[in-house]
Amino acid sequence: MYLIVPIVMPAATSSRSTTKRGRLTTVTSATTNTTPCSSRSSLAGGASAPSDMYRVPNRRAAMHVVGLPLVWETPLRTGNLRDPNGPQVTFAGESFIDELAAVAKADPVEFRLRLLTSATGDDAGFKRARSIAVVKAAAEKFGWDARPSPKPLSSGDTLTGRGIAYAYRNQTVVAQIAEIEVNRRTGRVWVKRLVCAHDCGLVINPEALRRTIEGAMLHALSRALYEEVTFDTEKVTSLNWRSSPTLTHMDAPATIDVVMVNGDPNPDRPDLPHYGAGEAACKPLIAAVANAIYDATGVRLRRVSDGMSRWFPSY
Repeated sequence: MYLIVPIVMPAATSSRSTTKRGRLTTVTSATTNTTPCSSRSSLAGGASAPSDMYRVPNRRAAMHVVGLPLVWETPLRTGNLRDPNGPQVTFAGESFIDELAAVAKADPVEFRLRLLTSATGDDAGFKRARSIAVVKAAAEKFGWDARPSPKPLSSGDTLTGRGIAYAYRNQTVVAQIAEIEVNRRTGRVWVKRLVCAHDCGLVINPEALRRTIEGAMLHALSRALYEEVTFDTEKVTSLNWRSSPTLTHMDAPATIDVVMVNGDPNPDRPDLPHYGAGEAACKPLIAAVANAIYDATGVRLRRVSDGMSRWFPSY
């Protein structure tokens, strides 16, 4: 069971699976969400956690949408948010896949590639081949050392770990790897390095795209580790930057690497048009950080609330 309480559009997702001879055979997932009816169709795919790009012969995905009175007849005003529901559902799905890899004692990258490679269908494998390409590109850029998670606990006050997550948003596919440090005394999480392999089709302006991707990752990282909205029964009580902190330069990653995968390596594909890049890089980041925390500490996060870095326990 994985739960998340974001700033807007809360979502709770649970997943369970059946395996046979190390292969994923059945997945059941359920998502509870709040959204205006005009957006319900766009969230239909969001009920599927983990990603439907993975090979799962038997899958059941359900979504429960909380009624409009709860959304509109509330004293708390909500607004737009960059990729409002994607990070939550991806946190559940990609943490779930990571946990299955750990149970199978498989490397997290290899496990995902196995599920992607053995799958069939989906536009004759068009989007799936691109998904495989971004996972491989992210691992290569990071210098991924194949091994199961978690790593053996080390001595000292600082634990390190790495985690991967994959997602797609519409026609854009993204894989991200986070390298983190966890202070054993304080519980503080610092994301030291981020790697993003990003395929949004034809790249027209590489520098603008790189900055867009970096901004999306920093936005999602701030949302995961620091941002928090507090409220009472009448109003929001987060009134300033002290009560509602965001990511600062001191807490930002030391390195961010972006790999632009300009389309699918399949020579039989037509040239891709350009797709959207504004939100896709937000989607897998929380999951990548959570999986890195598991790799470093052996602690699996099953609930993520705003301000992860302030409540992650020291031990």
